[in-house]
Amino acid sequence: MLASHGTKFLGFADINQPATGAGWAGAPLATCLTSAADATPYDKCSASRSAEQTARPFNSKFPYLAQIDRLSNIDKSNYNGLHVTLTQRPTHGMSFLVGYTYSHALDNASANFGSNFLPVDSSNPTGMYGK
Repeated sequence: MLASHGTKFLGFADINQPATGAGWAGAPLATCLTSAADATPYDKCSASRSAEQTARPFNSKFPYLAQIDRLSNIDKSNYNGLHVTLTQRPTHGMSFLVGYTYSHALDNASANFGSNFLPVDSSNPTGMYGK
């Protein structure tokens, strides 16, 4: 049986992320969804984007900033594996060997480096664990 556990890997989080659903009232959301087929659907969503910007935690001090990425030790990983080998040596020089490996790995850090990966919900970075 093999196992390893890693903690405190470097990970990104947006510390200026608004609460989930901020800035999306019923009417503006319906307008944005129906305009998804348009060439420029964002023109109809500007009121919602400004409300979303206002809902950001650091908007009062830094209204010109949207995403503020923080690099910290928030990620983890876990690996479990089982390797089984069966060897049989019957008579006359014949032998049989059968092997099987089962492994299971979970993490929330594998996409961090080599891409600009942020958790879907930066207030809960472990929510992406195993996905």
